[in-house]
Amino acid sequence: MRGVDFWEMNLKFLFFYYVINAKLSDQCSPPVYKAQISRAIYSFSVELLRETTKESHNFAISPAALWHDLMFLSRGASGRTRDQVTRLLNPPKRKCPTRALRKLYDGLKYLDYDLESRRCVGVVVVGAERNLTVEYKRLLRVQLGVLLLNIGDERLDDEQGSVNGLVSGVVERTFTEFVDRSFFGAPQGSFGLFDVNIFRASIKIPLRRDRPVARPFYDEAGQTVGRFDMLHKTDLYRIVDVPQVRAKVIEIPLDAMRKFSLMVFLPETGGTVREVLDGLVDFPFELVFQMFSSVRKRRVQLLMPPMDVNTTTDFKSSLQRLGVKKMFEASAEFSEISSGELFVSNFRQFSHVQLYKEDIEADETGSNLDYDSINFEANKPFLFYVMDTFYNMIMYCGIYSVA
Repeated sequence: MRGVDFWEMNLKFLFFYYVINAKLSDQCSPPVYKAQISRAIYSFSVELLRETTKESHNFAISPAALWHDLMFLSRGASGRTRDQVTRLLNPPKRKCPTRALRKLYDGLKYLDYDLESRRCVGVVVVGAERNLTVEYKRLLRVQLGVLLLNIGDERLDDEQGSVNGLVSGVVERTFTEFVDRSFFGAPQGSFGLFDVNIFRASIKIPLRRDRPVARPFYDEAGQTVGRFDMLHKTDLYRIVDVPQVRAKVIEIPLDAMRKFSLMVFLPETGGTVREVLDGLVDFPFELVFQMFSSVRKRRVQLLMPPMDVNTTTDFKSSLQRLGVKKMFEASAEFSEISSGELFVSNFRQFSHVQLYKEDIEADETGSNLDYDSINFEANKPFLFYVMDTFYNMIMYCGIYSVA
């Protein structure tokens, strides 16, 4: 009997071991991992927008990119430095493998017939690369594909041009002053992190049917800014009213595979973009998608300005206001990154979001079904999100204020 009990106990142990291990492994598989961090990126993006937004200007950032950058930076941090970053990012409790973080990085780069998404992220170390650990260099260069550049502090001005040239080559766009002298703090023992993100997509508009329409564009006070040619397209879209955030929301697919969508949050009459942002703080983003899934597509006359938003943002002050302060101090704890003293001088991101008109033949559109027609006219400041709809993840977000 004792032999039977022994084998029975061992079989039970092995059974529970494999079941628990399988569940933990599944939690860190890329799809599940992305689903978990999509919620974290959503709350992070709302807080970030509220801190960095310039409501009188067109403005765009990539919260997914910055979340990714802070995550791989926290991998080399310890003590208060790591705790402050973790508190802001709110990542999944279980530490997931590096390959899942790389999947997120690769997801920000996407080339297709319908759209273009490019990214270049790099760490520029001033005079201290020799102190970086071999493990962290490998993490950045090999496992995450991050550029690691070293500049001697005595040649800072001379080598800025080569860094800008390297970034220009990766994203195929000319940069001359993206990385400049102001990018660095105290030279020796500091490093700056830069991130360039470019997203371009088109709205296909049938020739001879939906022509551009000149419409007035208003500011939030209701004053006319001017008259501008709007993108005009009649098609089937999902559109919902979200009273919790005082906005009407439309989802505009941006590619044939429907991997990316543009979501426009148009404030209700008398409302402002700031009120929409405040409402989103306590509103689970999953509910927006549940609302979309429960409504049928309707025939909508879409009128909105073409978008061409370029924003360079230094996130240092915004992150400090959000509680991430230690990494910018000389006493920052990066023991897993460097054997010497090391601190972050700056976080700089360039984001370009462009939505333009592409003419197609009229018979290429299939939206001739007999649905009730409604209007969606984005003729005043609005909030926008570029979404990875497969994972419900915010890739870009911003505010469009001036046509």
